[in-house]
Amino acid sequence: MNFSLESATPGEVQFALGLLGLAFQLKNQLDRMEQKIDAAALQEHLDMAQLDDQLVSLTATVAQNTTVMGSAAATITGISAQIAAAVAAAQAAGATPAELQALTDLQQTLDTNNATLAAAIAFNTPVATEVPPGTAMQLRQKISG
Repeated sequence: MNFSLESATPGEVQFALGLLGLAFQLKNQLDRMEQKIDAAALQEHLDMAQLDDQLVSLTATVAQNTTVMGSAAATITGISAQIAAAVAAAQAAGATPAELQALTDLQQTLDTNNATLAAAIAFNTPVATEVPPGTAMQLRQKISG
């Protein structure tokens, strides 16, 4: 079917103009929908980038915390060893166990505290302290299918 303005009736011209107007309306609606989809995709990308940044920061914080707690446990162990050496040296010099009881008690308290701290560290230390780059992105891709 060919359409020519020269041979068209006024009703046909009006119908064609109506179709053209409807096509422009649909095009405008599609453009707005596309803009909204693009804005939503950009916002999702920004949100995911922020999540990635937070994950990296949290991972670094956990690693630092784990290192600090490990250092504290090592310090307590070192102090306990120094007390044990001092007690042994004092005993070799003739000190009695009664005279060294305060130091021995202090060493036992440190050893108990160290064991408690070590248990807390083991309980609160994640299996992996580093998250490979892109892990959050891979998780998002798995979730979104």
